Amino acid sequence: MIARLCLPLTLALALNAEVLTLPDAEARALRQHPRLAVARAMQRVAAAAPGQVRARLSPQVDGIVTGSIAEHGSRMGVGGINAPDLFSRLGAGIGISQLVTDFGRTKLIAESLDAQTISREEGVRGVAAEIRLQVRTAYARALAGQAAVAVARETVTAREGILRQARALSESQLRSTLDAGFAEVRVAEAQLLVTRSQNEAKSALIALAQAMGEATVQDWRLAEPQQTSLPGDPATLAAEALAARPEVAALRQTVESARRLAASDRKLNMPTLTASGLAGAIVVGDKRLRPRYLGVGLNLNLPLWNGHAFDYRREESQARVAQAESELKELELRIAGAVQQAHLEWQTALSNVDVTRRLEEQSVRTLRLAEERYRAGLGTVVEYNQAQLDVAVARLAQAGARFEVLVRAAMVEFSTGRLSR
Repeated sequence: MIARLCLPLTLALALNAEVLTLPDAEARALRQHPRLAVARAMQRVAAAAPGQVRARLSPQVDGIVTGSIAEHGSRMGVGGINAPDLFSRLGAGIGISQLVTDFGRTKLIAESLDAQTISREEGVRGVAAEIRLQVRTAYARALAGQAAVAVARETVTAREGILRQARALSESQLRSTLDAGFAEVRVAEAQLLVTRSQNEAKSALIALAQAMGEATVQDWRLAEPQQTSLPGDPATLAAEALAARPEVAALRQTVESARRLAASDRKLNMPTLTASGLAGAIVVGDKRLRPRYLGVGLNLNLPLWNGHAFDYRREESQARVAQAESELKELELRIAGAVQQAHLEWQTALSNVDVTRRLEEQSVRTLRLAEERYRAGLGTVVEYNQAQLDVAVARLAQAGARFEVLVRAAMVEFSTGRLSR
């Protein structure tokens, strides 16, 4: 039925319109949508952080060049606890420092950032799934809009046929000229319906272009996709969603990141041991200075008192863990409910297809009866026009119900995480 309704529009657009399928629309959106590009950029930003932290575990090597002019024999009187001698010199060397141990704090911080990176990766999958859902919804709405245009044009043709009959009967003095007047009004109404449906169809194409990340809108000729099979009961689908939804996976990584950071904060009172070395040569300087220098040292930093700052920080990190865990539980509840609601609405949409099909069949039979009564002089043109209007309404409802199934199926696939695969 929908193929028959869309035939006039298809013929009108065949010469100029580009054929667009749903897989093509999704591929374009995933390739060029700026929102997905932003998500990928944020993932790359997050991926760079763990390496920066792990770099602290590697040796830190610096090249150093120092020159000074000083009054010989004087000593520094300010600036530090020690007061070394001052010498004029120009020296160059290499400084090396290495973290020996901080009892795993740096490693735990890096692992926390690793979890955040994975969370960002899941976020990219989530954004891609949302974009695919938007494309599928807009695509179905555009299909419904184009089908509505075909129904409206068919309505104009049918009402023009009624008008011709009314005029012929009026000229034969078998009917009043009032019948022709009523028929002319109904033709004008149908023409308004065409204009309105064309506007709605163009608006639907604009929404589709935005969902695809397209800057310009074209009069695409949309190919109707096949209906999606959705096996499984709501409970099974809910379990599938908790295992597949990227939002859940991302929040689980957020929980893991918070736990790793809390484990690191529990070691804040542990000492930090670092080793450092310095070697080089004095190219020009006071003759009392040796031309070469070399030194190696160890530094043990043991926190003793900082006004309970570490205690407050540990409380904060534990609170963040509790917050993330609670958010995860709340998200799981919402997703389970969303899956069941989406499945219910999909089943309702399927039922509406059967109801509207029967409605269309009944309205067509009624139209035939009204036409026979009008020709036999037993019915009025108002009755005839009303029967034709009922057919148009039923066909619009049938088209809307058919494409609403596509929207609801897309919602089920999104809620179960299938669009993120």
